[in-house]
Amino acid sequence: MITRRFLDATAGEGDAVSPPLTWSVVPDSTLESYGARFGEGTLVGKRALLLVTVGGPEPHYAARGINGPIDALLFPIQHGILYYPGIEVLPPFVLYGVDRMTAEEYSDGVKTWEQRLLTL
Repeated sequence: MITRRFLDATAGEGDAVSPPLTWSVVPDSTLESYGARFGEGTLVGKRALLLVTVGGPEPHYAARGINGPIDALLFPIQHGILYYPGIEVLPPFVLYGVDRMTAEEYSDGVKTWEQRLLTL
């Protein structure tokens, strides 16, 4: 099961994960073995950082943007999947407009991601 592999992957001390944005919750049966209870599961002390890539430009993911705030879109994943079993959720790393990036913009994005990982 994809969710089982995802949660198993979070067993490291600090993991960067890139789940599908279509996830909203993990089924209870998947979380039961983690002793999950919003913030008190067996994964307390672990950290997770979402790497999210989206096609739209950043303004589309603002409070008045067409897609709404990125934090609102990520809430089900960050709170309902990661925080639920006790994982400390770090602020996400979001790359906007990835389907229109030039080679230089892509390179800059990779450098920024590397710097973010070095600050964990």
